[in-house]
Amino acid sequence: MPAPPRPVRVKVQAPAAPVEVPAAIAQAVPNYSTRFAPAALLSYELRRGPALGQALLSWRPSPEGYEARLERWLDDRPLPSWLSHGGIDRAGLAPLRQTDERGGRARRATNFQRDAGKISFSGSSLELPLPDGAQDRLSWMLQLAAIVAADPQAFAPGQPLVLPVAARQGQLQSWRFIVQAPQTLDLPIGRVESAVFLQRLPEGPYEPQIDIWLDPQRHFLPVRLRWSRDNGDQALEMSLNKELSTP
Repeated sequence: MPAPPRPVRVKVQAPAAPVEVPAAIAQAVPNYSTRFAPAALLSYELRRGPALGQALLSWRPSPEGYEARLERWLDDRPLPSWLSHGGIDRAGLAPLRQTDERGGRARRATNFQRDAGKISFSGSSLELPLPDGAQDRLSWMLQLAAIVAADPQAFAPGQPLVLPVAARQGQLQSWRFIVQAPQTLDLPIGRVESAVFLQRLPEGPYEPQIDIWLDPQRHFLPVRLRWSRDNGDQALEMSLNKELSTP
């Protein structure tokens, strides 16, 4: 499959004044090249224990930036949907705002105030410094795909890949993924050969383990994801079942 053209880069204004980023995060995050997939609308089978549903991931890059949305249903009940939009800069995706929505209304938001060089949260008065490459709870998976797509040979089994991710509780964490051996998957959409498998192990008692599989034949977009916890919660898993046409 020919490589997709790179979207036009959108210049995101630098902070007006230097902002100190925590040393642990600043040192842990390398500078990655990125190569973004073209627009896509992907449907997934969604499972949590016996509950069955659907998830829909919309990815729309453009010369002005990007928009991503993840909608989910379990047993015909809507779960909170996630919306992320922003620009694209030298570090890849540069989110401006990520919201959790329920019933069509935003309930929580994470704001990336790039002019001020800080991250703020609608549910907290806490403000955090904004490091290069920082992602939100949805954009991280598309940033991860773009990093691997830019140089697949660099991510052999055992290699780490690190992303700073802002959580809705007012946290900025350094998510460390380790590349595992490639896997062949039998998914609802069919067989996926040599999927790139990355795993993030939990770093605390309430942290999830995140497993994600990226498909080289689909511009390294995720074809399977799994969130699981040690506290007995049932894993939440998405498996690709359809590729829909983008409007």
